[in-house]
Amino acid sequence: MWKGRVKELVKESKKLIALKDAKSPDTVKKALATVDRAVAKGVLHRNTGARLKSRLMKRLNSINKS
Repeated sequence: MWKGRVKELVKESKKLIALKDAKSPDTVKKALATVDRAVAKGVLHRNTGARLKSRLMKRLNSINKS
């Protein structure tokens, strides 16, 4: 349940970032919160959660610069 939700939100966030959609920051924020909850519940390892969050933020920040 949690793992599927994380995958779904991360995939959607990546898609919106690639399209440079205005809703992408909100979706990324939602994805980060879901990753945090999955880590807290023990579904994901904390390093895996940190890696996912870092990569998402890196993508989001790259479109904000240009």
